[in-house]
Amino acid sequence: MLSPLDRNSPIALGDQIELRLRERIASRQLPPGARLMSIRQLAAQLAVSPNTVVAAYDRLVASGLIDARGTAGYYVCEPRGGPALLPDAAALEAGEEQEGVWLAQQANDQRSGVLLASSGALPPS
Repeated sequence: MLSPLDRNSPIALGDQIELRLRERIASRQLPPGARLMSIRQLAAQLAVSPNTVVAAYDRLVASGLIDARGTAGYYVCEPRGGPALLPDAAALEAGEEQEGVWLAQQANDQRSGVLLASSGALPPS
């Protein structure tokens, strides 16, 4: 159970959720293999939109901290050697925002041979 969110904070609600889950994973309050609350349950508990929880969970999945297992839910991953669990926490707590142009470039970067699902194009095969 997460503590209530600070609605007066300059940190977005989704970022607060992500930071709190990162902290709980780092401190082993959520050990590897632990199942997270469903998106709807957490959204109801924190009185936020399910989309806010989805955004936080998606960032945690992308960073390798949690794993989405289809309809079974979200689970904490085994720790791996790699980046620190709290890479952006200091910037978020300081209220720093990511540069919009950089974020857009990251979203549009394409690796060779990879077709974006949102492109509307079909692969040659």
